Amino acid sequence: MPRRLHGFTLVELLVVIAIIGLLIGLLLPAVQAVREAGRRMSCSNNLKQQAIGIHNFTDANRGRFPAATARGDSYSFGHGSSLWLRLMPFVEYADLFSRVSPDGNLWLKTGGFNQTDAHVRALSGMRVPAYSCASSQVDSTLLNDTRTGGTPTTYSAQRGSYVPICGAIDGTPRDNTNADGPVAGSGVFGPVSLDGSNRNTGRRTKDITDGLSKTLMLGEQSDFSVNKQDQIRTHSGRAIWMGKNFNAVVTGNGTYTVDVASAGTKVSGDTRCFGMTTIGFAINMKGLINASSGSPGTNGSAANCNTPIQSSHPGGAMVSFADGAVVFLNENLALQTLFDLANGNDGNATNATP
Repeated sequence: MPRRLHGFTLVELLVVIAIIGLLIGLLLPAVQAVREAGRRMSCSNNLKQQAIGIHNFTDANRGRFPAATARGDSYSFGHGSSLWLRLMPFVEYADLFSRVSPDGNLWLKTGGFNQTDAHVRALSGMRVPAYSCASSQVDSTLLNDTRTGGTPTTYSAQRGSYVPICGAIDGTPRDNTNADGPVAGSGVFGPVSLDGSNRNTGRRTKDITDGLSKTLMLGEQSDFSVNKQDQIRTHSGRAIWMGKNFNAVVTGNGTYTVDVASAGTKVSGDTRCFGMTTIGFAINMKGLINASSGSPGTNGSAANCNTPIQSSHPGGAMVSFADGAVVFLNENLALQTLFDLANGNDGNATNATP
């Protein structure tokens, strides 16, 4: 007679255990899908909060969007402040924003530049939850780094999940000679101000002639490259607070000039695009490509100017349009359609359909 345990034979217990295991196996994917849906909703809410903040900034600046990078008044050999830093008062972080100087030098890697130490002290440990996607597995949102000759000698700086979009590689104006890949000024944002009289603001809302609802404003960058090790975010080697080198601006096809009159002798040849992107690749393209003059690239060192919209979400990535609408773009969206959506003044107003 079969041996019984608490009224069950051993075979019956094994069958029950197998059934429970099967049910758990069937349930886990559903649980994971529900969790991812929640994370994606959180990511959507982040972009919505950012978009509202940008429109509040625009309302406060006579209908001008912020520039992706603001040029500081010091014109030192450093980097200006990013959109994310100057957006802080409009996403409920005015108290933290008051501790930094957005017109100063935001070089945050090592010491040796004017005002850098003050910014590091103020920004170290600062974290804005709306700047990070919950689905992202890229290191952590905080970067620990060491500095030479600075105070403190170690600091932590947030690394976010989103990027301002400056147009596409077929937009006008653009620079096709830039060594780190094409740079456009055809989107909502410019590499720096598109208005020489105001360094902290960019394109006017009325300049988006394709329509705010037809023009991309922000995109997600929240995943590793295909090797699951390198990052292809615009700021992969820095924090989100630091923008592009202070004095370069797109003025037309094939030209990437500097404001020599204002900068005097302090002119830099730094062509990297920290804190912004010009669209050159399909959504969720996660390969590493070195840029060259006229050819886009995604290099994991953050040097390249064409880091793609990409995410940890399966099948696509979250974006916001210039009217504040937030949508999930399918990774099968045609590349030319993506270009048309990134350019705000090319006359090719289109819908985001695969």
